[in-house]
Amino acid sequence: NQPELLMSRRERIAKLILAKAQEEWNSETQGNSFAPFRPTPDAIIDTVLANAQLTSTDVVYDIGCGDARWLLAAASKYGCRCVGFDISHELVMKARRTADDKQLAHLITIHEDDALVCDVSDGSFIIVYVGTEGNSKLSGRLKEQLRPGTRIVSVAFQIREFEEVRVDSFGGIKVYHYHT
Repeated sequence: NQPELLMSRRERIAKLILAKAQEEWNSETQGNSFAPFRPTPDAIIDTVLANAQLTSTDVVYDIGCGDARWLLAAASKYGCRCVGFDISHELVMKARRTADDKQLAHLITIHEDDALVCDVSDGSFIIVYVGTEGNSKLSGRLKEQLRPGTRIVSVAFQIREFEEVRVDSFGGIKVYHYHT
């Protein structure tokens, strides 16, 4: 760390921008080290779910489900049983209300829980949107619990401990596909 006086104007500006970005990240995560809530655009959800060729026999898990938009789409379009986990009480309550309002509560269960303790062992399709650090922490648990052939998608962040099957890009948002 250079003393402030020896830094160029560009370096001082870059330092301020990084500090502001870190401040915003900290306020958005509100102590949650995995990721802030960033809704995935519906067009991405629709395309990824269609390509997954889900059926009513699939069990879909969303780790870091936020407002449960992935689960709502999977349940309404494919009749899948869906389970979501999120640590935010507000988002869990919103997701549950939306599932009730859309008459999908019989297919969707939302848990207010830490992703590191969730059981996804009966899942056939797993959605993860929790950030690089979160993915790294989750990868061992996923490898331990999931059956061979389980499909995993990670929005925006790679799961470095898994081998990618495919990467889709939607206007700068990447979706990484994996199989166990």
